[in-house]
Amino acid sequence: CTFETAWTHPGPIIEAMSRQHPQLILEVNYADEDLGNNAGRYTIKNGKWFDAGWVLDGSREAYEIAFSLWGGEEEYRWDGAQHRYVYIDHDGD
Repeated sequence: CTFETAWTHPGPIIEAMSRQHPQLILEVNYADEDLGNNAGRYTIKNGKWFDAGWVLDGSREAYEIAFSLWGGEEEYRWDGAQHRYVYIDHDGD
């Protein structure tokens, strides 16, 4: 399932849902709409986190998690020399 929240990743809510359904394994991916920031992924079962993958803001992985959730990859390109995604200015501004 997918849902949006305001301001921040709802870790405590996901932990509580996980405890309510202890037989389920939840795979969680999250990212702010501010692409490349506050992104990560983890697995949780019965309130216990596994494979926690907090990623560095602005990293390639952070952008790619955000693209998978929000789209927008057509607006950016990977710049290997700078080791970061850069916005593609279609207007030339």
